[in-house]
Amino acid sequence: NELRPHHVHLHATTDSLAEQLRATECGTPITSIPYPTRHRTVSRDASTQPIKAVLAGLPRAEKGRGAISDLLEGVENTLLKTRRFQLSMQMPEDRWRQMVPKSMHRNYEQALACTSDGPLEVMTSNLSTQDYHSWLDTADLGLFLYEPDRYVARCSGVLLEMLARGVPVIVPDGCWLADQVRLAGGHRSIGFLYQDRAEIPDLMRQFAKRRDEIQARSTAYASTIRERHHGTNTLQCMGIEAVDKSRRAA
Repeated sequence: NELRPHHVHLHATTDSLAEQLRATECGTPITSIPYPTRHRTVSRDASTQPIKAVLAGLPRAEKGRGAISDLLEGVENTLLKTRRFQLSMQMPEDRWRQMVPKSMHRNYEQALACTSDGPLEVMTSNLSTQDYHSWLDTADLGLFLYEPDRYVARCSGVLLEMLARGVPVIVPDGCWLADQVRLAGGHRSIGFLYQDRAEIPDLMRQFAKRRDEIQARSTAYASTIRERHHGTNTLQCMGIEAVDKSRRAA
């Protein structure tokens, strides 16, 4: 059988990644496309207490797994025990002791057993797709401990899922995640940028004080994210709609 004529199209999920690929001089045009995310509309009550800060996704090295213990120690007495915040995260059962300070081991065990609504909420590592997205629906604030040098050109689907829900975020500066916050207005617009993870506890306190206004901006901006990163728009940016029309015409 003869092979039908075909064309190769290369796409990248960020402008920076597309530039890197173009530098390889592969001979094929490379375009950036919006990473698709699920359409999700969530109504949230900005007065709920404690504020649930979510570290979504399984902890990996590039997502700041090694910094979780320091974060917990930094907020344990000031923000968690005072019930101003609850920290929610996924943790594998065989590695949690490396990420939770000894002073909070009891809190972890209570959270895992669902025996209290204490300072920690722990999700298992085997969430179904529906359970995962239902969990994200409960977030009041998204925390990202990501290594910025690993995300200079790399997009984060978790960040887009938060922004599409209108969830304010705290992200590292100097990477793609920070670029998305700047597109929405920059530091203190729909969230905060940090240079060092040690700044996060103070940024959480700032969020608590300015929650209403930041939440309002995040909710308004969510429609922009949902439209830009809708699967239909991604396909259109890839030119798939035009290809389908030409096939129908033939």
